[in-house]
Amino acid sequence: MPSRLHEIIISDVAFKICSQLKAIAESSKGSAEFAKAIQHEGSATIELPTFGEHSPDAVFQHSRATYPGIIIEMSFSQKRKDVEKLAYNYILGSDGSINVVVGLDVEYKGRKKGTLSVWRSQILTGDDEERELTVERTISEQVCPHLTLCFP
Repeated sequence: MPSRLHEIIISDVAFKICSQLKAIAESSKGSAEFAKAIQHEGSATIELPTFGEHSPDAVFQHSRATYPGIIIEMSFSQKRKDVEKLAYNYILGSDGSINVVVGLDVEYKGRKKGTLSVWRSQILTGDDEERELTVERTISEQVCPHLTLCFP
């Protein structure tokens, strides 16, 4: 069962993302139509054929996509490694349809520091032109002051 702090932070992050999507959707930019079709779907359960069911903390999915494009998972310091494993499971288990997994790690004792890590799907092409789906961590434990603003 998620804690109150966990829910406050996830709700705040999801609200900020939704606000940015709304601003893009209301603009005249070429990405406006795409942004209009992206919905925050809470923590909907995802069934991955080879990795089973998972219930991420937040999901953002385009209306025409089979899987969400972005998943947000939050952990407290002692569970940091679990998020990395989940990122691999989400991306590889969806055959790359889940493009990005954002990990929010919160130290709730001491300094109450929040960090952000991001994993993305990547296609590698070998010498024989064979393609391989991999996962790349593009941001690693970057201090995120916005997470600490959420602390009561």
